[in-house]
Amino acid sequence: MSATMLLYSSHQITGEELAEVLRQAGGRLTPASAAGYFGGIDDGRTYIWVNFIPCYDGVFDHEGNPLDENDMVLLEQAKALLGGEFQTWIHITLDRTPTLTRSGSLRLAIRFAHACCQRWPCILDNNEGRLFSCDEIEELYKGGDAITGYGL
Repeated sequence: MSATMLLYSSHQITGEELAEVLRQAGGRLTPASAAGYFGGIDDGRTYIWVNFIPCYDGVFDHEGNPLDENDMVLLEQAKALLGGEFQTWIHITLDRTPTLTRSGSLRLAIRFAHACCQRWPCILDNNEGRLFSCDEIEELYKGGDAITGYGL
């Protein structure tokens, strides 16, 4: 399982909007983060950190590396699910500890993604080839322990 996920939106999310949704999901801003994270959610047992990353052109990633064919296909699928072009990408870093805690950080990531979906069109990418629409995110959010059944 990847230690990161991506949230794509066709809405140009501002820092103020992201801060509001992050707080709504139980998170906080971390402007002094040494790692440069925008904010995160920490429930005392596990955590996630979130940050904006630049949208890239579909040929190169945000670090300038060429995308492989699978990545390009996945991005086109994400655009189709969104019904538009990417305007914002949010990088979600999960807790890197073993599975029990990781499932808790997945719940935090789903909580955050669900809060985003309440405001904007979004797609969640588990960074392992699986995309989740807002409807699927809502199912995961309401389903609690069903997270592992969705390839997360």
